[in-house]
Amino acid sequence: VKERSYIFLDEITSVLNWPKIIKFLSDRGLFQNSSVFLSGSNALDLKKGGERLPGRRGKGQDINLLPINFRAYLKIVDPVLFADLADFEFNLNFFKPEQWYRQAGQVFNLKNKIEHYFSFYLFSGGYPYLINEFLETKQISFATYELYSNWLKGDIAKVKIDDKKGMFLLGEIANSLNSKFGFDTLAKKISNISYHTIEHYVNLMESLYILKILHHSDLGNRSLNFRKAKKIYFLDSLPYFLSLAFKKRWANYFSEINKFLFMPDQKSGLIEQIVFNHLCYFEKDWFLPNLSYWSNHGEIDFIWLAGDDFLPIEVKYQSKVGMRDFKAMAGHDFKNGLILSRNDLEKKGNFLILPASIFLSLLGD
Repeated sequence: VKERSYIFLDEITSVLNWPKIIKFLSDRGLFQNSSVFLSGSNALDLKKGGERLPGRRGKGQDINLLPINFRAYLKIVDPVLFADLADFEFNLNFFKPEQWYRQAGQVFNLKNKIEHYFSFYLFSGGYPYLINEFLETKQISFATYELYSNWLKGDIAKVKIDDKKGMFLLGEIANSLNSKFGFDTLAKKISNISYHTIEHYVNLMESLYILKILHHSDLGNRSLNFRKAKKIYFLDSLPYFLSLAFKKRWANYFSEINKFLFMPDQKSGLIEQIVFNHLCYFEKDWFLPNLSYWSNHGEIDFIWLAGDDFLPIEVKYQSKVGMRDFKAMAGHDFKNGLILSRNDLEKKGNFLILPASIFLSLLGD
């Protein structure tokens, strides 16, 4: 019996009509007793191409290689520190406030070290190339940012989005991060473009893993309300910074990002996005509707749906957070809740306050 072979074809999406070629080779029997791994930088083309290979994938599956989360980052950059965290891991689908509070308390003495690396992570995000460059030089070069900026524009052009309009759109979204708006609002900010085109562009960019739409939660029906205003976040801090740089015409990326992170409101907004990113990474499937936001006489940043249970999550990265900050949750009959703070660790019943950095360091993937 022939030994199983493993075939790796990288950047398959750069080959014209690659699904037809793979189908032809498969039908000819050339992949018998073989596992074929297809990878590429055009996520949308890869996804659509896979759908055009029915009956030829066997037990194959799609693997989304998303940016590295903070827990994995710590495991790579400081294995000794991670060894002290490895026995503790949060699962969003099983919110256990007493256990989470106890475990966070057990690693609280490591908070300064965790915060040290978290400040690095704010610069590099979860892209390995940027992580390595920042760890080696304590900065990220203009050339690196330009490399990724060109990648971003190239991905947009591949799906036939006008690159200038696409970057203007991303710039407006970045400039209004964490805000609610409709597609018509975005259309008014960009001349000569309809809200239908804006909606089409945003959906394409979501398929390219550049950004993700967060819909309003319909709590009563345990579903999403697609008619209400949306919030839009980026996949990682890198495309966010690149989009903001385009909007604000930054001449020196790293210097401007450094200034940005010294502004408390801006830094808090970025951390809200990073929390959002980690909630999405936990989903495994980029398009599952486990995550939403809620607004009704007050707003809750995120609603995590696990089975029949809701977990409301608020990001309040500020100097002091207390139980009074659960008012929006408790006032609308949520039975539990989680607030992510800068420093505070506190619990009352099923309502829990955790430092954001500790939460992200213990959140499983």
